[in-house]
Amino acid sequence: FFGMKFAYLWYFSGIWFLVVQRRRRTAVIFDIDKYPSFVMGMFLAFGTTFEVPVAVVVLRIKMDMVSIAKLKSDLM
Repeated sequence: FFGMKFAYLWYFSGIWFLVVQRRRRTAVIFDIDKYPSFVMGMFLAFGTTFEVPVAVVVLRIKMDMVSIAKLKSDLM
């Protein structure tokens, strides 16, 4: 959810800022049929990207590469 929130608040607002700030000679063409799939694709990409650190930690603990005690001691 944090990845999707980041995409919604920062990525899409950045795109709209660039559209608003464009020069008059530049044509911006949005296809309304492709926009929902674009948004869902970005939500999926950002959501997956934000889950990678969690998945890495879980896999390392499951494969006994790192113990939970070691992770806690690294945070202190």
